[in-house]
Amino acid sequence: MCGRFYDIHDLDDITSRFRVDRPRDLSLPVRYNVAPSQSVPVIRVMDDERELTLMRWGLIPHWVKDEKIGYKMINARAETVREKPSFRDAYASRRLIVPVSGFYEWKRDGAHKQPFAIRHPDQSPLAFAGLWGTWHDLDTFTIITTKANAAMRPVHDRMPLILDDEQIEQWLDPDNPDPEAVLTSAPDDELELVPVSDWVNNARHEGPQCHEPV
Repeated sequence: MCGRFYDIHDLDDITSRFRVDRPRDLSLPVRYNVAPSQSVPVIRVMDDERELTLMRWGLIPHWVKDEKIGYKMINARAETVREKPSFRDAYASRRLIVPVSGFYEWKRDGAHKQPFAIRHPDQSPLAFAGLWGTWHDLDTFTIITTKANAAMRPVHDRMPLILDDEQIEQWLDPDNPDPEAVLTSAPDDELELVPVSDWVNNARHEGPQCHEPV
């Protein structure tokens, strides 16, 4: 799964890496500990153009009455996203990417759970596959997860679906309602797993020590 991540790249890094215009009215604060229900930058296609905008993490289907359902829908499994009622319409027409600097996962070691910051070795931005929807006037999103690759497997059996440049093109293509090849691709991304302090365990904690090695 993916339940926490961080964004420490500035807007220039994001707009250059993902070929999207820089919005004039959007600020991008450094975030070391992003948790569900918080708003973060995402990239979607609107009117055939890539758009960088803010959305709240935790998909809320348009038909539900209680927005708290979003806490249960922060992730969608790649294996079932095409069939599940909560996700299939968004999969067909409302896909996005979530640009992140890295994410966190916890490995159980006896009674202790060791947190890891997981990132690309060169610390370039990663692109998570995601879906979005609108509940009343609120745009929300979920992150697609898939089976862990060799790097992640010692820590957890799931990981975010991380897209390369070619997969990003397929995923964001509004004329392709079923980019199945992206969902079933082998997650062979090179990743660096860095043990970090228990400071990150509290979602209210911010600051560089969330992802600094211990």
